[in-house]
Amino acid sequence: MQDKIKDIKRAIKELSIKHNISDNRASQYIFILYLLEIIAKSKYASNFILKGGFLVSNILTNNKRFTQDIDLSVINMEIEENQIKEIFKEILTATHDDKINAEIIQTKKIKTSESNKGITLKLLLTFKDDKRREYMSLDISKGDIITPKAILREIKSILSNNSFLIQTYNVETIIAEKLCSLQKFGSNTTRVKDFYDFYLFRNNDTSLIDYVLLKHAIENTFANNDIIFDKKLIFEHLDNMKKSKNYTTMWKTFIDYNSYANISWEEVIENCVNMLNKLP
Repeated sequence: MQDKIKDIKRAIKELSIKHNISDNRASQYIFILYLLEIIAKSKYASNFILKGGFLVSNILTNNKRFTQDIDLSVINMEIEENQIKEIFKEILTATHDDKINAEIIQTKKIKTSESNKGITLKLLLTFKDDKRREYMSLDISKGDIITPKAILREIKSILSNNSFLIQTYNVETIIAEKLCSLQKFGSNTTRVKDFYDFYLFRNNDTSLIDYVLLKHAIENTFANNDIIFDKKLIFEHLDNMKKSKNYTTMWKTFIDYNSYANISWEEVIENCVNMLNKLP
């Protein structure tokens, strides 16, 4: 047991040094990998699709943004609070893992829109025979549209040095959802990190975006949210945000905390404009 605990501690230290992050953020990342692996290897693997910040970070291998939560979309089952809780109790106890213990300490209903409803599970994860513990949120929703469909992505586990396959959103659907939020909330959005993701998607070493598919994903995602895609309106939002002192301040706060995002707010906004201009 102690040898395995030391392996986890070593993995945390190596990850924190490699990415210049705290041991706490490194342990959160390892816990997320652990949870995703046991979900992917459970009998419910086909019912859950990974989305959100962790997926973006995994797609963009040069993205050093580490998230603290897991976002999943559920398919082919109802999303009742008790049912989801019991399913994850089963998943968490079926692994017989002698390194990490995970338990559900709270459940909460969430509602992102009329068509998108879900559950948040708050988890407590601990190393057995060790004092390290982390709290983590698992946000599970239903009602999203994926264009054309979920894809299987290979993710490497730091603890086991093995890889596992898990269903995920594709890049075009991720971008479409972010654009939908941008048009809907405009200058009321505080998610400046989304703009950095746009920047990385467009400026990766190899192009990640199929613009024809992105157009279809936008149409489907916006329709699912009862919104008509309005490029002109988004351009107006972007122009206002570019001139906003408030957004400049929010961006400075973001890059102060995430020093790897070493670009200006004006560059980030211009990148988004260029991406939209490439749509057919």
